[in-house]
Amino acid sequence: MKFHPRSPDNLFTCSEDGSIWHWDGTSMGVPPVQATPKPIYTPGNISIGNGAGSGGGYSTASPWLAVDATKHRLETYSLLPYNRLSINSLDIESKHLVCGCDSEVFFILQDLVIR
Repeated sequence: MKFHPRSPDNLFTCSEDGSIWHWDGTSMGVPPVQATPKPIYTPGNISIGNGAGSGGGYSTASPWLAVDATKHRLETYSLLPYNRLSINSLDIESKHLVCGCDSEVFFILQDLVIR
C-alpha cells in the first residue's frame, strides 16, 4: 500500500489476486482539530494526540483514523479490473502509477484522477 506523496487522502493498494485499488478519501473530510491540548505518546501511556514540538503523537484530523464515522463516504476504484497476475509492488508519483507482477510484467497507469 502507498499513500499519494502530495495528496495523502488518496491510498493505493495492490493484491495477490491481481487487483490494484485507489481508495479516495477526499470526500471523508474530517473537521479540523481545535487548538486544545492533546496527549502525546509516552511510555506507559498510549493515546492519540497531535503533540507539539519535536515529539510525535498522531493527529486525529486524518480521515484514515476516523473510518467508522466516514466509511460510507469512502470511494474506491479498481484500476486493473481484468488483471489476473499477482501484483507485488507499486509506486505512485504525480498522476502516474507503476506496478510489478510475478511474471516480470509491469503496468504503467497514466493520468489518474487525484483530488
